[in-house]
Amino acid sequence: MAGPQAVQYALVAERDGLYPTVRGELVHMNAGEVWKYGITINPTARYPAQALSTLGLVMEIQARETLPQVYVAEKVQLIDYATTHGALPPGNRIFK
Repeated sequence: MAGPQAVQYALVAERDGLYPTVRGELVHMNAGEVWKYGITINPTARYPAQALSTLGLVMEIQARETLPQVYVAEKVQLIDYATTHGALPPGNRIFK
């Protein structure tokens, strides 16, 4: 058996404006910019829709694979983002 299905997602800014970072700061983001990359087995339960709406974020599913495969997909996204921007997305604390 290949293992449980999971998703790799991005939380993306819905609008231009200030967004909180995981370090307690505010950062300006443009609509469409990634706030966080993550993985979950249950995307509908990971973040309540109201919480995402309040923060001005939307969840975009980027990969639907086995758990090991989405861990790799997330790592690739984080490395690419850090290489391009010089830091992790505002919603990511660490490389996993």
